[in-house]
Order: sequence, then structure tokens, then C-alpha cells
Amino acid sequence: MTDGNVRKIDARVDIAYGNEEIADALKFESDVKNEISNYNSLFNNRNAPAVKAFTLEGNADNVLSCGRALIDPEIVGWWSTSFSSEIAEDTELRNTGGETVNSYPFAEPPTLTVGFGSSRPVKTLQVFGDPQLGEYPTRFAVTLFRGKEFYARKEFTNTEVKANIDLTADVPSDRLSNGYIDGITNMAVEILAWNKPKRLSKIYRCYDDIIEQYKSDELKCFECIRELPNTDEIAYGLVSGSCSVTLYNKDRKFDQGYLKELMHINKRVVPYINGTKLGSFYIKEWDISQNDMFVKCDASDRLLDFRDIMYEGMMPKSSGERLSFKTLFEKVLEYAGNSLLRAFSYSVDKLLGEWSIEPYLPRKSVWDVLQMLCEASMSFVYVGKDDVIYVKSELMQRQTPEISVKISPENAFSVDIPFFADMEADRVKIPYFRKVVKPDQELYRINDFDASEGQEVNIPVEFDKFCEIERVEYGAGKFALSTNDLTVKKDVSYFKCTISFTPSRIDSNKKDLVVYGKETTFEKQELAIPEDTQSKSGADGLYTHPDCELIQTADLAAKIRDRLLSLYPTGTRSATATWRGAEGLDLLQTAEIKGRYGDGEEYMITQIKNTVDGGFKQEIKGVSLPPIQKQSINGVDITGGT
Repeated sequence: MTDGNVRKIDARVDIAYGNEEIADALKFESDVKNEISNYNSLFNNRNAPAVKAFTLEGNADNVLSCGRALIDPEIVGWWSTSFSSEIAEDTELRNTGGETVNSYPFAEPPTLTVGFGSSRPVKTLQVFGDPQLGEYPTRFAVTLFRGKEFYARKEFTNTEVKANIDLTADVPSDRLSNGYIDGITNMAVEILAWNKPKRLSKIYRCYDDIIEQYKSDELKCFECIRELPNTDEIAYGLVSGSCSVTLYNKDRKFDQGYLKELMHINKRVVPYINGTKLGSFYIKEWDISQNDMFVKCDASDRLLDFRDIMYEGMMPKSSGERLSFKTLFEKVLEYAGNSLLRAFSYSVDKLLGEWSIEPYLPRKSVWDVLQMLCEASMSFVYVGKDDVIYVKSELMQRQTPEISVKISPENAFSVDIPFFADMEADRVKIPYFRKVVKPDQELYRINDFDASEGQEVNIPVEFDKFCEIERVEYGAGKFALSTNDLTVKKDVSYFKCTISFTPSRIDSNKKDLVVYGKETTFEKQELAIPEDTQSKSGADGLYTHPDCELIQTADLAAKIRDRLLSLYPTGTRSATATWRGAEGLDLLQTAEIKGRYGDGEEYMITQIKNTVDGGFKQEIKGVSLPPIQKQSINGVDITGGT
């Protein structure tokens, strides 16, 4: 930072065009693959939880067999079945510290082939050994193919756990495209020797990402926006952050050069300001113009993908079962994580463990279910700059011991602190939904179903509502759940099951098959507003909480009402400031914003817009909340939260 109002901005944007987390065509083959390298049994450790190993045949979040965690769960490796020799080769190598490194050859060198699906450029190769045991290959060969045609084979020596190999070394420049070898469809890595005797080859990673860095003259501008729904009104929920980047199309590499085949959606974009990461975003749209030398991409964080994931739903497993909001958030996020290729981390406020409900979660998109949980628990869901998905209760956000950022006319381009005399929520209406269980309802019907006496029938049934099967009728026979004629196999939830039965008697071959049972619905109720909540300051304002079927009792509705009245006796006054910015600023942190006359308040930050266009400016929006009176839930003091 320089003196005065000018400071040097070091901005860059990284775009990963070929990273394995989103490459949908990668295929790995090996001639000596260890049994524990089976991707199908290890992906996210879902199918074989007793197996603790790692594999390069897909992404996994497992640990090694001896309990050592992987360095980066997004990058995984491969074990061979053949052992290195007991006798070292005559050639001795020396590492960067000058120490001697022996080399033990493989009698049958294990070979791992990576198929990229479509052609892609390659430039460097990263070969990771086992960093925990200090094991790595000392000699290996790399063979490149263009389709089925051989392109080149090179041998390399290595003395480090992490080998960075330049595949373009000694390749004439006229055979390269912008420094890359383009058109490569397959790459084979052959492990010739290891640094320790009688060891399996353990490769942590054996190919490179295509990560382009754009800065200075190649980066025209970018803008990142993160915001919560709580801006001009009282609202809870989740909002996906976004990023827009405009780049210089140098050498027409985006529409004619080596990147043309890689311009797909879901490539990862990581912007930085002065070395501070602003988060990870995934491209949803490219705009490659033929009329100028700039291209633009629009990206969103991973929350947007939650709209496309259907949650399985949840019902209580036993009568009277209740689960905390914290547990429900974790179950939904864990389910979403198992549905995405790349695992993610999440953090749920422990305070949300103090409130609980009957776990009737609908079969809707993960986004919709999280939105309902937020409204019922007065929470926010967002992705931080560290790529962690945070679930924050508003109860935790007040009375912070130290204001993190101070904004005043001295460092701001503009400050807007409007005053609204009529924004006072002195009355609150909270609708809640009473559970109603209706027995003996027709849940499912198949007209003119064809079955024969003595024939075993298996019918998959899927419900959209909360249902429990009581009986099945087919023809003249009525099969109750307690009889030997009928069995119902439930899936992971009450929404899917398989009905199996063998008709012992039927009047004719074709009859209607009807499934009856209990159906749980939720009927809207209104919570009465006591007279003692009327306005004390003269303004007359009413806030109506959104309809949310997860608010199922008058008790929970009353807690939300009391909380809102304690938070917003003077409305939701907001402030907006455009200033030189703080790269590390994140949502829900606090800032003191002063106006032109020196009057200032503490604001909870609900929106951050970072703009880089040669300089750096930051627009933030915050909501001013009054100090919280001493409060508790179930006897636990929540004032200020920890």
C-alpha cells in the first residue's frame, strides 16, 4: 500500500480447465491394480466403509489403511500390486539437499493410463508419491498419445516426493501451441523404480491440471458478489454468490487456440486480491465474442447446484422422535455432498442444537429444504471465502467484542445511510402448521393389474407425501401387513418401498391393485398476537413470517415471534458504503459505518461486492440491529453467542 489515496492492487484470476473434480470423461486403467484401488467401492467411502484406502480412479475422502489422512481429499492416488526390488540400481541420485537417493527397480513396472475422453493440451506433469512415508518414484516414463497414435515417450529421474516434470522440454517451439502440447487424448505413466526396497508403488497423483492464471494485461476486470437475503427486510435463507470475469483473448486462444476444446461449464474460477482468495466459483456461461478481443464468463458458487439435487425426504423413525435443527442441517448437507463429485466442508452453528422439531423434511430440492430449515430456525446458509458452507444462526451475530472494519468518509467513496421512520416491526404474525395424520387413505392405485394365483408380485412404489402403508387390496383378497401373503420392503426413507405378495385367490386375472395407509399432512394455523406486543414508539408495523411447514407447533412459532420482536423494535435500518475495501471481509462480520457528520453505527454485513478494473473498490451493505437483551434458550444464555 502506498501513501495517499492510491495503492497498488495485485489481482489475478485462476481458471482450472482440466481439473479432475469436474472432468466427466477421465478413465483410468492399470495392468497391476491393487484390489483396494477399486473406485466403485471407495468413492466417498459409501459402499465399503470398512475399506480404508485411496484410489486415482475417482475422488474419495478416505484415509490410508494405517489411519493417515490424505493431504487433499480432492486429489487421490493409486496402489500397484508389484513390489520394488531388494537390490538398488548402480545409479545413485542426489536430492536437493545433497543426500544420496538409492533407486530400486520394478521387475514388472506398474503402468497407469489416464484417458482424457477428448483431446486436451498438456504442459507439466505432477507425480506425487506418499508424502507421509517419504516414498516416491525415482525413475518413470511418460508416453503421450493422440487418439491411438503414439506421440512421444520420455523417461525422467526424480529425487522428490512431489515431482514437477516439464513435458515440453526439448520439444521444438513450432510443435507447441502457446507453450502446450495439444491434442493429447491419453497419457501412460510407467513406474520404473522406487526410492525404497520391497515397496508397492503408491502414486498420490499422476497428471496435471490445466490452470491458467490471468492478471495484469490479460485480466480486464472481474466482480464478485456475495449476499444474504436479509437486506431491506427481515428474511432468512440462502443465496448463491456469483463472479463475473472479463479476459483478454490473447492469440485467440479461446476461440481458435488450445483452450477452444475446454470451454465448458462448471470449470472452477478462483479470484484473488492482494493474495487473498475470494472463494471458488463454477462457470455457468461463456460469452466469446467474434467482434472484440475479450471473453466473459459468469460463475456461481456451489450452492446453485443444490437446486438440481432432489433430497430423499425424512420422516420420524419412531413415535415422538425429535431432532435438532443442527442435526437436520447436517443430514441434508451430507446428502448433498454425496450427490456431488467434489466433496465440500460445512459448519453448522452449535446453537442450532438447542431447538428441535419432528423431522418431517419434504422430498424437494436440497435448496428448498435448506430454505425451509433456515426460515424455521432463523438462520442463513452461504459459502465463505474459504469454500466452507456455513449455517449461521442470527442469534450468534450480535455483541461481537471488536468491530472488524471501520468505514468513514476518509476511506470511502460514498456512504448511504437512509432513515426510514416507518420501518418498525412492533407486531409479528407467525403462521405454523399442525400435523394431521389421516388413516385409511388411498395412497397408490394400479388399474387392471394382471397377476395369477401363486405368482410372486414385486411392485416398486414411490410417494411424494408422508405416507405409511397399512394394507393392500387386490381383487377379492385383502392383504394386511401382518399376514404372510404381503411384505413391504422400505427403502432409506418412507417415500420409497417395494410391495411383495403372492395372491392366494383372485376372482379374475385383471383387477385393480390399491394401496391404503396413513397420510401425514400439515394444516396452516395462525398464532394469536398478544396485546402487550403493540407499538411502544408510535410506529405501527406488522411483520408476517413466511409460510414454513417446518414450524409445526405454536411453541416454536412463539419463540420466533419473541425473537423477532427483541431484534427489530426499530426496524431494519440499513447502510451502504463504497470504499477502498478490505480483502478479508466476509459475510456476517461487523463494520462501523460513519456518515458525513461523523455519526456511526455497527452493522452486520449482508452483502459484499468486490470490483477490480485496474483498481479495487468494495461495496458493502449492512443491517443495523439494536443491542440484544439478555436471552436464553432452555436455560442456556445466548446473549452474544459463541
